[in-house]
Amino acid sequence: MHKSGSLFKFHNDGSVELVTNQDLNATVGRHANINVTGNVVANVSGNLNATVGGNITSSAASWNHTGNITVTGTVTASTDVVGGGKSLKSHVHAGVTPGGSVTGSPV
Repeated sequence: MHKSGSLFKFHNDGSVELVTNQDLNATVGRHANINVTGNVVANVSGNLNATVGGNITSSAASWNHTGNITVTGTVTASTDVVGGGKSLKSHVHAGVTPGGSVTGSPV
């Protein structure tokens, strides 16, 4: 253990422990590859900011989110978008009058 309270420990079972009460900074010259056979848990009491110069690609059986999402740009879905139980592709409108009229709300 360092006098600052930081700890970098190699355990006999092969696990590694890193503890610090200060900032943790890492600079990687090329690639950072992380392979995890279990779960990854991140608890952040402040903000989490990520800046990516290219694309982000993710794949999961399901992606669950709690809270508001703000998007600057276009949201594209290959199958459908559902909001409040209403399908963007298959919802219908009541009181439709042929011609240049404006429809009512989806039913």
